[in-house]
Amino acid sequence: MPNKILIVNWNRIEEGLGGQEFFFSVLSKVLNARRISYTDAEKVFGYNFFSNALNILYRGYIIDSYLEWHEKLFFPDLIIRNSAIGGFKKFKTPQIIVFQDPYLSITLKMLEEGIFLTKPEHYLACIELMRRTAKYGKCVAVSNFMKKDMKLCGIKCDKVIEEGIDTEKFKPVEDKEEIKRSHNLPLDKKIAVCVTKFTPTKGWHILSDLIKNFQDIHWIVVLTNKIESKPKLKNVTLIEEANPEIMPRIYNCADFYISTSPVESFGLSAIESASCDLPIIIYKTGFAWDWWDKRLGLRVDEWTSEAFGHAIKNLFIEDRVYEPRKAIIERGFTSERMAKDWKGFIENLLKK
Repeated sequence: MPNKILIVNWNRIEEGLGGQEFFFSVLSKVLNARRISYTDAEKVFGYNFFSNALNILYRGYIIDSYLEWHEKLFFPDLIIRNSAIGGFKKFKTPQIIVFQDPYLSITLKMLEEGIFLTKPEHYLACIELMRRTAKYGKCVAVSNFMKKDMKLCGIKCDKVIEEGIDTEKFKPVEDKEEIKRSHNLPLDKKIAVCVTKFTPTKGWHILSDLIKNFQDIHWIVVLTNKIESKPKLKNVTLIEEANPEIMPRIYNCADFYISTSPVESFGLSAIESASCDLPIIIYKTGFAWDWWDKRLGLRVDEWTSEAFGHAIKNLFIEDRVYEPRKAIIERGFTSERMAKDWKGFIENLLKK
């Protein structure tokens, strides 16, 4: 493996909690790579653009300028970057562009459903940046669904490397009742867990319907951001700014996992919960777009409250037997497989 790898994203996981941040944090550990964020570039150049929908253009240019100087001074072996960052400068250093934001698929889904996007210019700007960065390196998608999104954008995918999780970190506990008691959760109700945002792009309107319609279920709603709000219903536990380190414990408080998101590049939280042996209910997107194992739980093919409600009612029918942990391990959604695939791809790329 090369010694000097740079991994470039908007934020480190210490600066912002989210799927991108978590993915690149894991990848940096796998490859023993240095992480670069906008904060690094800002400290060097002294820029600080006010927040607006198009600041990603300026921020991407600043990151590119920072990388240009870094290349001249330190001669890195490889740059791995988020697909929507930069694309304004050409580098001598080989690059891998990681695609894990299906901006076009999200936009099309919202238009199809008649749902208004508050910042459509942000999505369009990201799509343009993805097209620019794709010209300067090898393009890796995190799923076949993301590969399809790239094709819709006119971008060729060179490799699909699916995500993987640490199955020793995300594993079931022996006494679920004890962990429920420790968090003052009910023992006489089924408990659902969902990792989401209060936005239509995550299907919040569907999830809120389910919470109201299934008050015999206690709902753990996990957010990566802070909203400073309290749930009105007593059957909801709200967790804001959830630290990734506590997620195995949160999953193990629940009896099943549900995601109402209509578009996902992969669906990491669903895999994490499955690794904790929770049956899952998810929409046909991300890893579940072109693959499904009935041992996981139930896949929903229609993006409606009624379809998800029907799945909840049918999840625990007596003759259904689920083995979600076994299914995802057999499928290879593990950190070991992910590390092997990435290292092999990089070694072959640099040989050429």
